[in-house]
Amino acid sequence: MIGLEPTTVAKAGSYMAQFLGLSWPRDREEVLSKINDFRDLTYTDPNLTLFDNVTECIAVSSYRMGCLSGQCGVDPCDDNFFQGFVLPEHLISISAAWESKRPLNIRTRWRETQQGLSEQERGDRVSVTETSTLVPTERPMLHSGRLKMFASRPEDTGKEVLLDVVIEGNVHRRISFKLQFDQWVESRETIVSIDYVSLPADRVGTVTLAEATDLRILSVYEPWEDVPNYRLFRLSSRCPSGFILLQGVRRFREVAYDHEMVEIGSRTVLRHAAEHLRYGIGTVETADNQKSANAYASMIGAIRGLMNRSRGEAKQDPHPFAGRQVSPSNILPGYKRR
Repeated sequence: MIGLEPTTVAKAGSYMAQFLGLSWPRDREEVLSKINDFRDLTYTDPNLTLFDNVTECIAVSSYRMGCLSGQCGVDPCDDNFFQGFVLPEHLISISAAWESKRPLNIRTRWRETQQGLSEQERGDRVSVTETSTLVPTERPMLHSGRLKMFASRPEDTGKEVLLDVVIEGNVHRRISFKLQFDQWVESRETIVSIDYVSLPADRVGTVTLAEATDLRILSVYEPWEDVPNYRLFRLSSRCPSGFILLQGVRRFREVAYDHEMVEIGSRTVLRHAAEHLRYGIGTVETADNQKSANAYASMIGAIRGLMNRSRGEAKQDPHPFAGRQVSPSNILPGYKRR
């Protein structure tokens, strides 16, 4: 959100600690927990609407619909494939989409589940429909083959990743990878598709999954992803440009390192947030609860002030008909003035 003046965990922690009655970096873990509590409030509080204008350019991929005659084609233009994309992990939903500067119609999962896949739009208009399935990789496998995994941190060496896959002969099997730092580990089986991925919860770094033949990347899993599942969207017709521009709502994720971003860096907001969290959690004292409520109200007011400053005015534009008297001749037949 423009105008919220982000900062780093290190700067936010050193400032908030004094109002939490703690010391930075001595009480780093406790202060970090409060920072994440504050950030969670900014994402989920019904009094705020933030982080809803994140934009992302997504490359369109081809997804296999299934084997209609026992033989899966490999041409992305044949009838066994459809064009679509996976919603990035850091977005929780889509609010708008464009292709070649043209806005797209966004269809819900209900439309596909109840009525089948969305109908072809007239002309070359493209629409977006959420499919009734979740997928474990950001990009699809287009060919049967072996898989490889790569660990980015030495602390993850020896940790096990489990995959439920379909191998040749339509056999379902569970396979595992023992991660190695800075090395690719290859599967023994020839894999047709991936149903499920389970990553170790104590990972430190990212894990990359790729096709072994050409090292085509299927997913880069972040440390907080234990059982990745991504929402898959289908395009109703071919996408000439091959890219979709999305506007969506950012997903909340905890921060852990000093260099990571705290979305709101205003000292006033951070002070009120620290006072709210210090007195409002785990206490039954009336005076403390009142302090917490006052600090919360001040925090919300300060955040709204930052938002208004970024808009250039304290108020939104008025309704186009505000203050305009309606002529009786303009009232529709069958309606009357109340």
